[in-house]
Amino acid sequence: MVRISSCCSKTALQITVVFIFLSLRFLLDRNMSGSVWNEVDVLPLAKQFVDRDWIANDWYLNLETNYRYLFQIIFGWLIVHWGFLATSIIGRICCYGLIATGLVLLGQKLGLNLTHLLLATIALTYQGYLQGAIAGEWFVGGLEAKAVAYGLIFVAIPLMLGGNYLGTMLLLGLATSFHVLVGGWAFLTTLGWLCLRPQDRILRLGQNIWWLLGTYIAASIFAIPPTWQQLTTDTPLGDISPSFIYVFLRLPHHLNPFAWHPVLWLKLAIYIGIWVWCANILRKQADRTGWQSKDYARLELSEFTLISLIPFVIGMAIALFDTEGKWLQYYPYRFEKVMLPLTT
Repeated sequence: MVRISSCCSKTALQITVVFIFLSLRFLLDRNMSGSVWNEVDVLPLAKQFVDRDWIANDWYLNLETNYRYLFQIIFGWLIVHWGFLATSIIGRICCYGLIATGLVLLGQKLGLNLTHLLLATIALTYQGYLQGAIAGEWFVGGLEAKAVAYGLIFVAIPLMLGGNYLGTMLLLGLATSFHVLVGGWAFLTTLGWLCLRPQDRILRLGQNIWWLLGTYIAASIFAIPPTWQQLTTDTPLGDISPSFIYVFLRLPHHLNPFAWHPVLWLKLAIYIGIWVWCANILRKQADRTGWQSKDYARLELSEFTLISLIPFVIGMAIALFDTEGKWLQYYPYRFEKVMLPLTT
């Protein structure tokens, strides 16, 4: 009991330190600003979603945003009662707490001490909104639905590496309820990871696999109606499709690989090069000294990241002929842009 208590205290201390490092960089960084984070966009929508009488006739605030239902219910209520700035700070604290917890738990799985964990955290997050490997993706910064989703996923990954698949599916389902694309791509990556070594993973689950899938579906319940609506709604007629405007005019820096700056491609190549080089060194070291739990965790995290890159490769192929953005609008370049820097 004393050892367990000491271990919990050590983990809590590490989470607190990492949380402080993240907060020093981001907690009061341009709250409710549209220059970097999206709070000035999503938080007014959340307030109007809860309080329909607030700027009731504004066309933008009355856009349909049921795909962020869970986020808007929670944080819209906070905004109504405590205001925008307080909600921004409280929401960021929650997100940073989840990210810090996930990083510490993952660091323990990989055998990182606190010093190395802090160095990795700074290298991973102190790049502002360019935390992803390419195309300007970020996961820690302002308050929005994807920030909550990434926080839940960061906690889910070490649970997955530890064999706690029920907890993993619960967190992935909640992440999907907050942000269907972030959580959805993370779920598909996890499913691919489970199938990669079926004898050691998915086949050993037996009938429990249905409990896991049921847990994910139940936890992602808020994402199901908007997903079904998106997939079954006919595209409006016109000379320019909404998906074309969204992909090629509104968000080409996220969705159109032909619009990405060459420096970003160089950054992606550097990440891949360092990742492969380090993985090779660590594997040779494990072969020489004997495989330990941290070595298996490193290998499995690399496998997970490799699977997350599959949508990226497919998205690159799709970009060659998807001139309307009908497939690119579903962000095939999203999840792996975070996983690659994280694993590296």
